[in-house]
Amino acid sequence: MDFIGIGTWELLVIGVLALAVLGPKQLIQLARKAGELLRQFQLLWAGTSVKLRDEIKSIDDMKEVTGLANEIRAVGKSMTEALRSPDGHIPSPPAPAAPGGPLPAAPPPSSPYGAWTDAPPPDPSSPYGAWADDPKP
Repeated sequence: MDFIGIGTWELLVIGVLALAVLGPKQLIQLARKAGELLRQFQLLWAGTSVKLRDEIKSIDDMKEVTGLANEIRAVGKSMTEALRSPDGHIPSPPAPAAPGGPLPAAPPPSSPYGAWTDAPPPDPSSPYGAWADDPKP
């Protein structure tokens, strides 16, 4: 076993010297305190690594969004080029209607029964109304 360039025998000598200098009670308290500090360091490291991983993921997401934005710009540019007339002029869209102005006239109905249907209106004397022409089960 090699820990930071210190072998097993060197660690054993350091442990015996610490026991001789500090005594058994203080050595136990020192080991307990070192364990608590190591635990706190591990918790801090775990929290920091999670935050760092989240930040890296958000950066990757931003790169993806930037890539999509570039694709949209390219499509817009190609559409602009496709709409361009041979003389290089892009036709402008029609002007919108003024607010509160008159609405455009509805087209004339193409059916003798009204604009929305080709069927005759329901018989008002029927007790079933619009379902009078439906086949009965």
